[in-house]
Amino acid sequence: MISAGDFRNGITIEYENSIYQIIEFQHVKPGKGAAFVRTKLKNIISGGVVEKTFRPTEKCPQARIDRKEMQYLYEDGDLYNFMDMESYEQIALNQEVIGDALKFVKENEDWLIDYALFMAVKAANDGKSFIEWDEDIKLRKPAAVEKCMKEYKDTIDLYCFIQYEFFKQWEALRKYANDNGIEIVGDIPIYVAYDSADVWTNPELFVLDKDLKPIKVAGCPPDAFSEDGQLWGNPLYKWDYHKKTGYKWWKDRMAACNKLYDMVRIDHFRGFDEYYSIPYGEKTAVNGQWEKGPGIDLFKAVEKAIGKQPVIAEDLGFMTDTVRQLVEDTEFPGMKVLEFAFDSRDSGSANDYLPHNYHENCVAYTGTSSVKIDILSGSRLVKTAVNFISSFCLTAHSTPLAILP
Repeated sequence: MISAGDFRNGITIEYENSIYQIIEFQHVKPGKGAAFVRTKLKNIISGGVVEKTFRPTEKCPQARIDRKEMQYLYEDGDLYNFMDMESYEQIALNQEVIGDALKFVKENEDWLIDYALFMAVKAANDGKSFIEWDEDIKLRKPAAVEKCMKEYKDTIDLYCFIQYEFFKQWEALRKYANDNGIEIVGDIPIYVAYDSADVWTNPELFVLDKDLKPIKVAGCPPDAFSEDGQLWGNPLYKWDYHKKTGYKWWKDRMAACNKLYDMVRIDHFRGFDEYYSIPYGEKTAVNGQWEKGPGIDLFKAVEKAIGKQPVIAEDLGFMTDTVRQLVEDTEFPGMKVLEFAFDSRDSGSANDYLPHNYHENCVAYTGTSSVKIDILSGSRLVKTAVNFISSFCLTAHSTPLAILP
């Protein structure tokens, strides 16, 4: 037995027919009344955290927990089967005992372990890009991967646990929002970062050389906003290889987004029609060229695999007839930005952004992250336009358009 006055972080106790670990404690002595111990207890099985108060003299049985590493074998109904790798003894534990953590790992094993390993090795290399790691682990040679899995096991477990906690909290937040009539719009870039688990784990999906350095990178050509263009530096997709795989990576990506959000906006949607390719090492985007993207073929494959998804196509910037046709073919709503109707630098048609020219299948924004609208500046034109667009979008169509800040 242990008295509450002797509680310390990390101690495990039996309380109300469950086993808890003390994660926080505080001895409180109020000005009036008896002293007490305020605690936060984590249920060892469910992972749930509760707050309890105890009298300093109150006693609880102290639990002893033996930890033993075991190999997961297989799932049989509600039972998970494990093996002791020292004695080869097998045991079966039901889902209630295991909790949600194993279920999360199993449902996300196609990316979770690789991500956690990437983060663990990155941490061990002081945050350096994977291109600067030792050659064997940079190239994911099996022996090096196995070695790092063992050497950084605790860090890998930590990153898996962080993801588990995040997804659990996110699902609770999304449910709360949905229960109160609010849907969440996610936002993903068309490209991924070069120094990422995606590129390190799947280099064959990107335009890289044998040393995993980019050959060509993403960006935008010079326009009225930038005489040098935009050099983003993201690795480009090897679209012919994606097609050979049936666009599996994109199917997985969109399915994951569907679990996280009620709707997702894909940035730089025109890159699926044609994308701007810049030789790696260039200092600006001037010397790039347009190359053909996957087009409607990609979205047909995704829809066939996971069904029609609620997507917003960010179809801003330099527009061509083929880009407009792709948006129309997907039946995704495009975007309209009010500010663009009053900015002569816009490379598209300003008339497209005038509210009275909006069509039903679009989402209207007052501005973007790159555009500032000072509503308090006294500009009667902007104030009137904002009021007009809000009124127009909410009343002019049988299918209302979304008004996003």
